[in-house]
Amino acid sequence: MPVLDQCQLCHADMDEEKPEDRRASFLFQPSGQLKSAAAKAGPQGEVIFSHPQHVSVLGLDCSACHGGVGASETMPASTTVTMSQCMECHAAAGRSNACSDCHATIDQNWRPESHKAAWEEVHGATFRAHAGGLENQCSLCHSSSACDACHQERAPRDHTNYWRRRGHAVLVSLDRTRCTTCHESDFCYRCHKDALPVSHNGAFGSPRDLHCVSCHFPLQGESCYTCHKATPSHDTATPLPPSHSPSFNCRQCHGMGQPLPHPDKGDSCIACHR
Repeated sequence: MPVLDQCQLCHADMDEEKPEDRRASFLFQPSGQLKSAAAKAGPQGEVIFSHPQHVSVLGLDCSACHGGVGASETMPASTTVTMSQCMECHAAAGRSNACSDCHATIDQNWRPESHKAAWEEVHGATFRAHAGGLENQCSLCHSSSACDACHQERAPRDHTNYWRRRGHAVLVSLDRTRCTTCHESDFCYRCHKDALPVSHNGAFGSPRDLHCVSCHFPLQGESCYTCHKATPSHDTATPLPPSHSPSFNCRQCHGMGQPLPHPDKGDSCIACHR
């Protein structure tokens, strides 16, 4: 087969008005090698691949990997097969997906570049972000049991004593999915059943009920309700007497000599008393 320079002696003028994929130069790689010759030789570098093995021995048609390239009148810009496609095909055919079957230098002891700089600190965020790229597909090298075994022995670095007593509550309220990576919901219930939050002290409960000061209206399926499933709804509060109007200033009478049964948080009384 001729080299590109030989073809261009005629095609440089013949192809000037043609679209790029109809020019003779489109059949060549930047190095000057025919694309068809490069395809027969297989991928370059450390990837192990044999076209004769797949076509002659296994009897696969070109379209099994390259779609409808056989019926195409033009040469596609790219017929590259991705690693994911290879692995899906291998899995469907019951073939091995071991690294050493397709890679000369990569095996289970090989570490991607991303794993070399503070990876222990950042891998959790990468996993939760579902970042793209093969280097971020943990399942290629690790099983879920390997993650469980490691985290059962080594807690994340932010799980200090302060984290146990106070810090975790803030992050749980922002993103509970991080906790569920390792902990089941009953783990939280078992702990909080025996260990009350540090805010539950002094006059927090009855008879002064200062915890009302920290409540938010209306009562929702979070905060207090997370543990206190039987908490009465604020809708069960004493209704306004018929002689009362929602526009009344309740504090002119209540709290000024007439005691309140709970601390006055400063919200509108009719949020509960309707």
